Amino acid sequence: MRTLFIFCCLFLYIRDALPQSPDWPSIKNQAKPLIADTLTYGTPYIQPHNNLGWEDGVFISRDGLHLYAFYVPADLVRFLNHLSLNPICPTIHPFIRGPLLGIDTITNPFGCTSLLHSDIIYSARGDTSLPFTNWQASNLANPVEFEGGAQTITYPDGSLEFFVYTQSDAGQTDIYWFRDTLDNPVGPGNLMPFPAISPLFYEDNPHLERINDSTLVLFLDDHADPTEDANIYYTISYDNGVTWSSKNFVSSVNTLEEDIHPHLWYDGIDWWMYFASPDPNDEANRLSIFKVKQSIPGDWDSWSNRELVISPGNITDGSGIAAAVGEPTLTAWGDISFVLAIQAVGTSDTTDMFELDPWYLPRKAPIYLSSHEQTLNRNPVKIFPNPASGIISVSSPTDDAILSVYRTDGRRVIEDLRLSIGKNQISLNLPPQMYIFKVTTPKSAIVKRVVLE
Repeated sequence: MRTLFIFCCLFLYIRDALPQSPDWPSIKNQAKPLIADTLTYGTPYIQPHNNLGWEDGVFISRDGLHLYAFYVPADLVRFLNHLSLNPICPTIHPFIRGPLLGIDTITNPFGCTSLLHSDIIYSARGDTSLPFTNWQASNLANPVEFEGGAQTITYPDGSLEFFVYTQSDAGQTDIYWFRDTLDNPVGPGNLMPFPAISPLFYEDNPHLERINDSTLVLFLDDHADPTEDANIYYTISYDNGVTWSSKNFVSSVNTLEEDIHPHLWYDGIDWWMYFASPDPNDEANRLSIFKVKQSIPGDWDSWSNRELVISPGNITDGSGIAAAVGEPTLTAWGDISFVLAIQAVGTSDTTDMFELDPWYLPRKAPIYLSSHEQTLNRNPVKIFPNPASGIISVSSPTDDAILSVYRTDGRRVIEDLRLSIGKNQISLNLPPQMYIFKVTTPKSAIVKRVVLE
């Protein structure tokens, strides 16, 4: 009995002497971002597949089926503070948190035993009624470099016209892109042309948008001078991306403080820009999400007064501080993906104090996609059930439709299977994972993501 008592006392002493890490699941559960327009938007929620890594630069595709993020398996704020004090081969292991997701922390040209960097991670779902699958490493993962800023533009059939991302090396960040590619392309991509990228700029958080058949506009923010706040710029191409204008300062939006994370969204009538900036009406001046409407059509430096959309809110039980929100991206129907940064309160573990996670804000009345969804629902090609196991049904409006099935890495596993008019039952002997089903008819091509269990 005495031995057990001494053991218990020793355990409590050791426990109290060790750094106490935050109870992140509990703290996250108490987070309540504040929504400015509750008539338009519903209740925000944290994405269920969040983890304890640093999930930043989150982008959701217009169809709501694909999610990308800049990922570091650590408390990035505390590690960067550590790096500033120990710039030569800093120790990384005390800061590691969350799954590595395949990130190579060993390979480096500097002779360090380990090196922390980011990779792009990827998640998908077969239907917007389903949760996203767990994060996985993208095909763009590389050792040493920092990859992030992933963003896509899709064709009407759901395939990708553009995939854009950033890569940082030796203090310089540039924008790379793919054309006519896959949801998870194999890298590296191609550098965007000058002056869309230039050595005087630290291009970050790119957002590329197609305006018409020949015109593209690229918005980004610039972090070239670490002593100054970042600002938003844009550049235009009138020849489908072959040549670009010089970067233009967005004077109608930028302030003397940080203005970052630009994202364009078209509601069927007007263009809007969503972005992050400190809220002057917040007593702590925390980073919040705003939107502005284009005042003059075609003028990308003509924006109305900013309207608050999301502010950090609070952690209801006081176990943390809601520090910032940012990275707004929207589905075609107006739901908003964003990130929330939290600082834990009362922790004694100086390597684990900050967390960043993906959140989702549904729109109550999808003003644009109400008609978009009706168009999708009228589509005569149906693929069901989803998820499926073993047998799947594909309905075809014609007797000359062709079905092809691809893995998410682009490898074709079923090639040019002719369908009969009406319902076709297809037996699948494929490993459980997500696949891309493409049904081609003389008049259209339909792409659907299907999960096999």
